[in-house]
Amino acid sequence: MWPASRKGVRRERKHKTQAAGYTEGGTKGHNRRTQRQKAAINLRRGLTAFHKGVAEKKAYFAVFSQLSERVWHSKSVEIRQKAR
Repeated sequence: MWPASRKGVRRERKHKTQAAGYTEGGTKGHNRRTQRQKAAINLRRGLTAFHKGVAEKKAYFAVFSQLSERVWHSKSVEIRQKAR
């Protein structure tokens, strides 16, 4: 899983937000993780906000494809409640 060189591992542990998987160490986006890596990290953490968001999005598409525009808002509120 890790590259042969473990450069940056120490740094990742030091800075929690960066270790959270959105950038590598302190590289401010030059060496950003791919969406797939982020998903893997979030999976390892269990059901995080990220996954909640994805589930919510899927629910939206499932429901709204069968809805008229008029009902849109009330339904969206309903789904958001369920997702919580």
